[in-house]
Amino acid sequence: MVVAILALATTVAVFNAPPPRSGAKGEAERFAARLVAGIEEAVMSGAPARVRMNPTGYAFERYDGEDWLEAGEGRLRPERSLPANIVMSATAKEDSTKANDAGRASTDGQKTQWMSLDPIGMTDAYDVVFSDGRQSWTVSIDAAGKVRVSRDDLS
Repeated sequence: MVVAILALATTVAVFNAPPPRSGAKGEAERFAARLVAGIEEAVMSGAPARVRMNPTGYAFERYDGEDWLEAGEGRLRPERSLPANIVMSATAKEDSTKANDAGRASTDGQKTQWMSLDPIGMTDAYDVVFSDGRQSWTVSIDAAGKVRVSRDDLS
């Protein structure tokens, strides 16, 4: 009798559990939250910052007056390597070639782009898409620093 009650309770719990979260959605939300924090930190510290992005991950960097420091060396936050099933692509909404040179090739041959985070709260306008093979989610940021997350693959 006890086993039957436990089986029934387990069945009810399984059928009422929320659906699993898309990996792309979680990564897009994480990136958006880190981006907002990076903008706020640039404003609070008065130091320019930027986001280094490539298809396999991203890192926040801060300018210390002499050089760009990655997260960890008195930096904003650690580099985020994306899970193997997540792909990230970044597209500048406007002419953001001042820092990007149309995307410089990094040492591993991946296209790397930089999004500027100005200490007055302005940013380069970008759409950053996270895809996991099932869903695509876009993190949009405008030049005023407003960040928005939306599903990209809906028909």
